Amino acid sequence: MPDTSLAHVLTSEGWELLNSLGPYLESESFKLNTDLRKAGHSPRWWPPS
Repeated sequence: MPDTSLAHVLTSEGWELLNSLGPYLESESFKLNTDLRKAGHSPRWWPPS
């Protein structure tokens, strides 16, 4: 696994999450962030754990 900030995205779980998000809308970014955090997704991508 690469030791970069993209390490979490390059997992199968990361790809699954990205594919579930749909198009990015800046006007919805706060709600998206809040919903992802409520679902247990960490806002911290670096360093990979």
